[in-house]
Amino acid sequence: MWLKKDDLVFHNDDDIRADLGRKLVKALNRPDYFGYSLKLVTEHDHMDEASPAAIGTLAYIAYETRRLFDEMNTKGQKFHPLEVTSLVEPEDFVRLKGKPEALSHCSGQVFDIDYSALPPAELECLRFVLNDLGWEGYLGFVEEGKDNLHIGCSPGSRDFFTSVFEESVGKKLADQVVGDEGPGVR
Repeated sequence: MWLKKDDLVFHNDDDIRADLGRKLVKALNRPDYFGYSLKLVTEHDHMDEASPAAIGTLAYIAYETRRLFDEMNTKGQKFHPLEVTSLVEPEDFVRLKGKPEALSHCSGQVFDIDYSALPPAELECLRFVLNDLGWEGYLGFVEEGKDNLHIGCSPGSRDFFTSVFEESVGKKLADQVVGDEGPGVR
């Protein structure tokens, strides 16, 4: 996942709490609107946060997956919001899990999606979106365990996905010029 050592900054819960609103933002749990739902399995506070780029990446993937699924008009299958199982996690918690790849969650730049409950057509759409964005270099993703994807955008795409986040929550920045550049699913 294109992370640098400087990205891994959240060593404990206090680091996460202290950073809310600067590097981290709260992921809004509105499945009908955003196309994803938070199914976080943790006893820690503030684990429903990530970088604006990570939340923007998630929103973009969910939007494009839903759009493609709706266009397929598959009879008997209903869209299920993507289940997000992990966002930011402190390093001390991740080390207890014993999975070195999970350390990337200490950055707030990655998230995990459980796709076990997705209907077949929606899973096909999700894979198409991820493959398209990955092929173009906008994000990386890996299978992590059974029915789980670990996803993060590239450093060069963080500004674009941050703008997706800002647009999705209705923020407009006066000094931001929105161009036609950025990933697009064909």
